[in-house]
Amino acid sequence: MQEKSKVMKYRYKGLFALLLGLMLIVCWIQMPEVAYATENAFPENEYDGNSLYNSGSEIEPEEEIDTSISKQAGHISVSVDDYIYGTTVQPQVTSNTGDVSKAVLTFKVTGASDSTYTSQMPTEVGSYTVQAVLPEDTYYATAVATDTFTISYLTSPSPAYELIGTPGENGWYTSDITIVPPQGYEMSVGNRDSFSTEGYVVSEETNMLHIYLKKTSTGGMTDVISIANLRIDTQAPLVSNLDSQNEYYVDSLEVNFFEDNFDSVTVNEESVEVEDYSDGQYGFAIESGMKRMTFTIKVKDDAGNETMVSVIIGPAWLEDGIVGEGEYYLEKGVEYSFPANAQWQKDGDNTVYSGGVSFYSNEEGVVTFTQK
Repeated sequence: MQEKSKVMKYRYKGLFALLLGLMLIVCWIQMPEVAYATENAFPENEYDGNSLYNSGSEIEPEEEIDTSISKQAGHISVSVDDYIYGTTVQPQVTSNTGDVSKAVLTFKVTGASDSTYTSQMPTEVGSYTVQAVLPEDTYYATAVATDTFTISYLTSPSPAYELIGTPGENGWYTSDITIVPPQGYEMSVGNRDSFSTEGYVVSEETNMLHIYLKKTSTGGMTDVISIANLRIDTQAPLVSNLDSQNEYYVDSLEVNFFEDNFDSVTVNEESVEVEDYSDGQYGFAIESGMKRMTFTIKVKDDAGNETMVSVIIGPAWLEDGIVGEGEYYLEKGVEYSFPANAQWQKDGDNTVYSGGVSFYSNEEGVVTFTQK
């Protein structure tokens, strides 16, 4: 009985092994179909960058992804020192986030529209704004900075010039004037084109002269310096019709002279009025007295130039020395004569003189003659 049980046990084991082998054979035969079925159970999703495959049958769009990198703020600073017209300065640009050699500088008049920015650095006097722009790079965003500065004229030295010449009266000069710049400066007259340390010669009256100074050591220039009323008169008045070598025997002597800047006339230190004939021509008359006299005429202009002429003027009868009826001033030792065709007598003298007779006075003084 016991042996029978063992036989049955072995039979069951053999049967189980046979079944297991049959199952393995079947599985091997069916493997391609199983692989196919497995492969097609989750169809492959082609990812277009906007959606991902969901566990269901629908494909849901995915939220857009920002792939850009957030850049840090860039930094730049710029400064331009105030400076003097005629000199130059360099803008100072610094940055701790980028290459300042790539910075772009532009300039405008302070307060003007930003559309007026230009790459040309200003050179004229005024107030200006400089703008520096540092472009963005891989790590930093664009940076912008501004600064304001002024260009001013050099303060004029005091004195701003020296006038070399012969001073006359009333602010006039009686010679050419040389304008000389101060030590350490150059001067240009009328414009800024010809700076020099040499003096500038003015030879005639000038109502207004403009000069500019430049400091030799720096090149800084002043604003225009105006010199008003450079008055020059180098010529004395010209008395045109008198000769001090001559004697004039007239009852009234006309004196003419030329002077553009006439001031005054005196005759024997007494002021006289003159008549203006225009164009710098003047005239006046000297009335002769009873006797021969020396008259000193002084004609003066505004600058102090003076012309002096001394002439002898006597009454017209002294031209030929013939006396007449009335009072006459006689000089001692001078020959006189009576008019012809009449008889004459002197006061205090009973002598009757024939016409045409010459005589001499024994003393100087006034004598009265009467016709007989």
